[in-house]
Amino acid sequence: MPHTPGLKLLIHIFLFRPQILHIHGISVSNNQLLDLEDILKMSFSKFSGERFLIALTFIDSGYRPEMVYPFCQRHPGTYPAKGHKERNRPLSNSTIDHKGKFYILWHIDDGYFKSWVHGRIRRPEGDPGGWHISRDVTEDYCQQVVSEQLTRKPSGKLVWIKTQKANHYLDCELLVWEKQKTANLSVFL
Repeated sequence: MPHTPGLKLLIHIFLFRPQILHIHGISVSNNQLLDLEDILKMSFSKFSGERFLIALTFIDSGYRPEMVYPFCQRHPGTYPAKGHKERNRPLSNSTIDHKGKFYILWHIDDGYFKSWVHGRIRRPEGDPGGWHISRDVTEDYCQQVVSEQLTRKPSGKLVWIKTQKANHYLDCELLVWEKQKTANLSVFL
């Protein structure tokens, strides 16, 4: 299925099967946020049959912060996130004032987390900490996850370069790892 820009969700059930849910649209809209509201109310099953809800969610706030910030404030455990090419720390948060209201915004070092994702993909199959995906992921998903390459500039500096236009699922994977780090779930990796 061709990719349609919009609000993308990659929901990883830790230690279980990843599920990809894509809410279609051109940019974040009220309808997409209503769809996301429904998803946040959904319960998921562990292999044991135990049911649970999504406890922590990051939403890229780069395109429509005026919609994302209030949505996050209304939904506990849902936070706006903003990617940066370079940061002093891989993951940090700050309190921001947006139109007189205060929000917790997560700042993300994209390069750090892209290196993490690509490092997992490069591990030999079967090695601990390797990259595991569900059998039902699409070719589009796989292409987007590897849509950027780490390249050395003539100056010697390493930078991530897009090799294809769509990289949305790579961004989703970054948010998943950041979410795990935030929730101290990296012990499972």
